[in-house]
Amino acid sequence: MGVFDKTIDNGNKQFPGGSAKFFSFEEGDNKIRIVSPTEVFGQHYIQRVGYKVCVGKDKGCVYCGEGLKASPTYFCWVIDRNDGLIKEAKFTYTVLKSIDDVTDVADHKFEPSANGIFPYDLNVRMMEGKTKNEKRSYNILPAQPTELTEEEKASVAELEHPMKVIAKLKAEITGEPVPEDINVEQGDESEIKDEDLPF
Repeated sequence: MGVFDKTIDNGNKQFPGGSAKFFSFEEGDNKIRIVSPTEVFGQHYIQRVGYKVCVGKDKGCVYCGEGLKASPTYFCWVIDRNDGLIKEAKFTYTVLKSIDDVTDVADHKFEPSANGIFPYDLNVRMMEGKTKNEKRSYNILPAQPTELTEEEKASVAELEHPMKVIAKLKAEITGEPVPEDINVEQGDESEIKDEDLPF
């Protein structure tokens, strides 16, 4: 245990910015609770740069203009059970499809609600490493259903809807204003299918 562990932990809780703001999978167990609907958006992977948000060719995406294909990414809010913080999560199709498969099992099935809050925690176990060119596989293990604490419920109620988060990300790139008429009620919680992916 480092001498600054408690100081760093307190700082992250008071000012959730930087790495404390974003959830990232580590090798092994990753215990989370999904607490929002998911919103799909495209990202381009640029070598030696990383991922860049796709705004669409019709909106002047420079990466689409260069012929680079975008991949689907799914944004949602999660509680990271490792430190108890609510974080932004960006799931790949593989991860989200694996979670979707678990919710289809009779013992773990539930009817998704408009708020997207899962009735149980998930352990997303990453079976392979994160090093370059190494294939990753995930094993999803659901916990028993539990209620969020009152403090968690209050924090979740203040979160910005994922649809608005993605709209703001795109607006930063295009320079256009964020649409005022975003209908957060239209979220689609239906089954995820390869042929339905927009990328």
